Formats: sequence, structure tokens, C-alpha cells
Amino acid sequence: MVSKAGKRVLGVVRLSNLTDSTSSPDRQKQKVEQWAGLHDANVVGIAEDLDVSAISASPWDRPSLRKWLDRPEDYDVIVAWKLDRLARKTKDFLELLEWADKHAVQIVAVDDGIDLSTDIGRMVATILSVFAEFEGKTMKVRAKQTYEHNIRAGKWRGGFVPYGYQPMQTAEGWGLEPHPVTSEIIRDVIRRIIEGESANSVTEDLNRRKVPSSLDQQRIDQGKEPKGSLWRVGNLLKMLRSKTLLGQYEAEGSQYRDGQRKVITGDDGLPVQRAEPLIPLQTWEELQERLEKNSNKRSGNRRGGSLLRQVAFCAICQRPMYTVTGRGGTYYRCASRAVGSYDCGNRTVKAVELETILEDDILYKVGDLERMERVIIPGEDHTQALEQTKRAMEDVRKEKDQGFYDYVGGEDEYQGRMSQLLTTRKKLEALPQRPTRVEWRGTGETFREYWSRLSVEEKGRYLRDCGIRIDVLRWPGDAVPVLPDLEDPYPDGPKAKFIDGATYSLGSRYPKGKGRPSAITSVHLGDLVDLYSRATGLDRDSAEAQEWAKKVTTQPSEEEHRRIWQELMNEASAQ
Repeated sequence: MVSKAGKRVLGVVRLSNLTDSTSSPDRQKQKVEQWAGLHDANVVGIAEDLDVSAISASPWDRPSLRKWLDRPEDYDVIVAWKLDRLARKTKDFLELLEWADKHAVQIVAVDDGIDLSTDIGRMVATILSVFAEFEGKTMKVRAKQTYEHNIRAGKWRGGFVPYGYQPMQTAEGWGLEPHPVTSEIIRDVIRRIIEGESANSVTEDLNRRKVPSSLDQQRIDQGKEPKGSLWRVGNLLKMLRSKTLLGQYEAEGSQYRDGQRKVITGDDGLPVQRAEPLIPLQTWEELQERLEKNSNKRSGNRRGGSLLRQVAFCAICQRPMYTVTGRGGTYYRCASRAVGSYDCGNRTVKAVELETILEDDILYKVGDLERMERVIIPGEDHTQALEQTKRAMEDVRKEKDQGFYDYVGGEDEYQGRMSQLLTTRKKLEALPQRPTRVEWRGTGETFREYWSRLSVEEKGRYLRDCGIRIDVLRWPGDAVPVLPDLEDPYPDGPKAKFIDGATYSLGSRYPKGKGRPSAITSVHLGDLVDLYSRATGLDRDSAEAQEWAKKVTTQPSEEEHRRIWQELMNEASAQ
């Protein structure tokens, strides 16, 4: 039994890696207890610091040991299994010895068998600390090399799993494979974004349907209870901009640049492929283009915006029209009303009236077209790999120009990487090419049905993306079409010009009480081939799109303008 009158012992236990079984905490504590028993001493405490490297943390930087070093009056001897449990740097060891002398505390390293109370013992201990420091640095280099090797081999090293993937164990170690559930969820999200939905809308839908967030899904996969965390727009955008969707390895902790992190490359200069891509490179590039377009502040896309924002324009001053709320509901009003004392004279138009005119026009032309989906038939196409190799060669050249290889041996490394890339490029160029084939299959859904399930925000974005525009004139007086062979009854009056080329001459305003004048509108459907392509999903280069555009006319006829002119002239004569 340990005598209570003996020396007071503080045991020191340290472990750099919790998986290191050779120097387990229990074994170290056992050594401390054995020494105390043999020397009739009493263990008053254990300073236990786990998962702490003595190369990066001095004795005073270790949480548990630091607390004991602040009260040296509570013990007489510090006992550790070996010297390297106390310190791995010679500087740290010598500072600990100086501290022990100052506070009359003895230091013992059980298995090293060194008497630190003698000069020879201190000298030997100091020499051993030099070797311990060297060993620690060597271990750190080996660990770094192993880490880099595993990354370049595409192995999963544990930690957070990218959304859409799940860990899998192979003969070579752990890797990643597409998750049977989340891979389909993220593919559906990508499809919706490319088709025109906003990240805000998709995020709201995911939360409304209670789709587990990335964090919750990981807890579910680990057999834990989800915390009910919500999807966030910012996190979803990072996910969509990440090249982990392509199965590539992004550098942890690297700074985001243009919404993306640095991709780790192998010795051949190509991105490290650690998993099967969730989407093809072409789809990823389409996604980035759509995200960039959605982030453009001048695109007119904003959350909660009106349906015809940056779509409806005043035919008199060409300014956009915005919604205002009045006694009779919501109206579109020319932006000139907000420009100081200037007012072009165009009156407000009921929002429901204007929106119905435009939607009816669009659905009349494309509403019954069937939506198509693109089915990719894989072929033997090395275009993407070849393009990646060319990009990698360009990146290596840029690094050379920026001085990244300006060191001893750098030129050889540069030449070696370029040689590998050139060899890869030649092999890819020599391979047979059988391009991936695309087939279009009907979905059974019409554009009218598709349009009905879009939100106001999504419809507005669709209209702007198609370049659709509606010019609006509601003049509180006569508005007469200007035709080359007919008299302009108001040659000195203001004019309204529509995007289709029509011009109206505006007469004196009606006296109050005459009634509400009707709105004159002109709908411009933009690029008709593009409209057909977006409505059906078919490529704009398809024969169907080109043929359809030839059949559709959106220009008002001259006969219609003449009829309006004649009616107004008859009305004026009658008065």
C-alpha cells in the first residue's frame, strides 16, 4: 500500500493520436503507479492530454498539464513513462528542467532510467530530447506524406461526406460512391436550377418537403437522430458551385474564389478523381452559367419581384413599369412617375389585366407544346478528358510564368509535369471518338401545365431569360396609329413607339369624367427559336425549333393599324 507520508507524485500522460495503442493512456498511468509504489510515493493527480502533439504544443500549451504547472506546491515529483511524454523539443525540455529547479520539483522518466538530479543524467536526458525532437519531426513528415499520398490516390480520409455521396470500403481503403438517395435529390435540384428555378425557391421547397439537410442526412447515415437543421441558400449555392459534384477533390480550408475552392491535382497535373461524378462536366458548366446569370443584379431577378418586372415597358418614354398598390388593387405604373417633376403622361394599368394579356399570348403560341426531356446515350468520347488535360497544361504554364518553379530542381519538376501531360494528351488524341448521343423523349406534360406550377418569381425569370417584352400605352386621350400614307392628326403631339415598329400619335387629353381609356399593348416574344427551345426543352438548333419559328408571327398587321385609325377618325368626325 502507498504510504500517505511519501512524496506526492503528479503523473503526466500524453498521446498524440487517439488510435495509437502502443502508448495508450492506461499503460502510461500503470507505469506512473508502479513507480509510485516502488518509491513509497502517493499519486495526487494525473495531467492527461490526449490527441496532443508535443511537437506543436509545449508543456505550457497543453490544457491539463498547464493547470498543474501553475500550482507546483501540490506535488513533489513529475513522473512520466518516457521523456517524449513530457516534451519532444529540446527547447521545451530545457525550459521544463529550469522550471523544476526553480520550484524544487523532481522529474522522472520511468523507462528511460535517467537520474535527472545529476549533471550526467541531465546531459543524457538533453541528448535524448534532441533525438525525440528529431523523431517527432520525422513522424510529422511521414504523416504529411501519407496524407498527401492518400489524397492523390483519391481515398476518403474520414470527416464530413460531400452531399450526394456515401463512404464505401474497398481493398485499397475507404472511398466514396454516389448515395442512393441524396445523389438523386441533388441531381433534381440541379435540373430545376438549370430550368430556371431560383436557389431561394428550391431551398424553400426542400424545407417545405422536410428533405433532410446535408448535416441531418449525415447524422441519419451514422445512425444518429437528426437535429432538424434547415437548408440554407448560401450552403446550397456552395454545394452547387463545388467540383465535388464532378467527383473531384477540393482542398480543405482553401479560400473560395469565384464561389469555388482550389481543386487538388495529381502528379500528372489533372484533377484528382476520388469518386464517380454525379453529373457530366457539360451539365456542371450549364449549372455554373445559370448560377452566374441568376446572380447578375441587372437581370431583374429578385425575390418577391412582380411578374412583369423588366418585362413591361412604357411605350412613350421606354422606361420599365413597376407595380404600385391603389384602391382598386395592384397596378403597373411607368417609372417616369418617380423621376422628380417629369411625367410622360402614360397612365397606370391593372396588373391582372396586363399579366393576363401577356400570359394568354404566350400560352396561345406554346401552351400546348409537349415538354421534352434529354436522354444522354453514353459513347466513347474523350473530349472532356482531353479538355481537362489542355487546361492542366495551361495552368502549369501559368504557374511557371508566375515563378512557382523558381527554386533548385524546379525546372526539372516543371519539365516532368509537362512531359506527363503531353504524353496523356497524345494518348487521348489517338483514342477513337464515338460522341455521346442525345435523344429527346416526351414527358407527357404540356408547357401550359409546366407554366401553371411555376411561382411568380420563376415565371418572371423565365420571361426575362426569353427576352419577352410587352410595351404598354394607356394615354388619357386620342392615340392614333401613324401610317406613311395617312394623315397624322397630331403632328406636334407626343409619340408612343412600340418595339414592333408601330408608332402612335397622341392627342389632347380627355376631360375628366370621360372614362377610363383602354390600354394598347404589343407583345414581343423575343427570339422565337429560343422560346420554343425553352418551352419544349429541345435544343435551339433542332429542326423542330427552326420550323416552328418560321410559322409563328408576332407582328401586328398593317390592316389592324388602319382599322384603329379609321375608327378614331370616324369618332372625331361624329363629335
